[in-house]
Amino acid sequence: MLSVRDDFLAFTCDPTLVYLDSAATTLKPRCVVDEVSWCLTEGASAIYRGVHRRGVELTARFDDARATIARWFGVADDEVVITTGATGAINLVRNGWPDLNSVVTTIVEHHSNLLPWTNVQSCRTLPCDPCGRVSAEDLDKELLSAPADLVAVSHVSNVLGVIQPVSELAEVAHRHGALLLLDAAQSASHLPVEPNLCGADFIACSGHKMLGPSGVGALVATSEALARLKPISWGGGMVESVSPDDVRLQPAPRRFEAGTPPVESVLGWATALDYLESIGRENLTEHTRALTLAAIKRFSGVRGVRVHGPADVEEQLGIVSLSVDGWESHAAARVLSQRGNICVRSGFHCAEPLHQRLGLRPTLRLSFQAYNDHSDIEKACAVIEQLAQTQIG
Repeated sequence: MLSVRDDFLAFTCDPTLVYLDSAATTLKPRCVVDEVSWCLTEGASAIYRGVHRRGVELTARFDDARATIARWFGVADDEVVITTGATGAINLVRNGWPDLNSVVTTIVEHHSNLLPWTNVQSCRTLPCDPCGRVSAEDLDKELLSAPADLVAVSHVSNVLGVIQPVSELAEVAHRHGALLLLDAAQSASHLPVEPNLCGADFIACSGHKMLGPSGVGALVATSEALARLKPISWGGGMVESVSPDDVRLQPAPRRFEAGTPPVESVLGWATALDYLESIGRENLTEHTRALTLAAIKRFSGVRGVRVHGPADVEEQLGIVSLSVDGWESHAAARVLSQRGNICVRSGFHCAEPLHQRLGLRPTLRLSFQAYNDHSDIEKACAVIEQLAQTQIG
């Protein structure tokens, strides 16, 4: 098991904290806090504008940060568009693709990968099985019945932690002439998401779910996929020249990055990726998978608690959702917070259609990162056992 809790200032400030809400947002290691602090103090300046020392230095660090993000995803620097997060990246594809007329998505999606497609000419939704898995065979049948321009799917369900068969889905999509957009918000810090490995044409991700600051993410895309998009925001930084009669845009990715970017968040995110690299993606995957398995086994043995999702932990990563008989999810989450300083998520988790599909009321969600260990699970289970016993009597 990893042992990195001391790297995170949240635990220094709140030693009894049990943080099991990393699928919503992750805690930040000290090195990220230090980098953001440097950027806001010693490094404060504007990028791509001035020729003075501070501006030149910060611009170089910003470009280095983009290169770090590109390396993480196995792409060229000019295939990384800085956005406000995964939601911003998905909306860039939706609104920047002028002739996007037909999309196939899934019932499993977070609202951010569902709502943007609702006003295209044709938006179809694939079902899932009772464990939340999407089938490549179902996608093949759907695209045989009618073609699509784009297939939009999450890599890991933010409700059930189910890992979707992305490579298979991409192969089917490409065979039918469609591109594939991958919502990697829940997977990018753990699983290989390089386009040449998973087959995605567009990848949307958020820095704050990868130990980085809020307010930044990226649309990672192949050059061919980016060529289909037009800018959706206009302003400084995305043009080479402007005259009354002509506007010359910067080449990608900067043509999609109008205005001043969140420099401190970009640098902080790149520092977080360096930190994750020092841990090792395989080590983090093994760590979170072990915690996922331990949580499933522990909670499955508690009378009055129902664990949702696949039975095979190899198909699930970092997220466990459950219900406690007789307890509304928000009430249970408040008790966990009050009795044990335990942070979990409660509700529909911005995936209401999936809950409806599976016949579930709002659920409790526990999610894991590098800073968690087995004691966190035991502390949460102790309180949840009390809740279940209260109901059972």
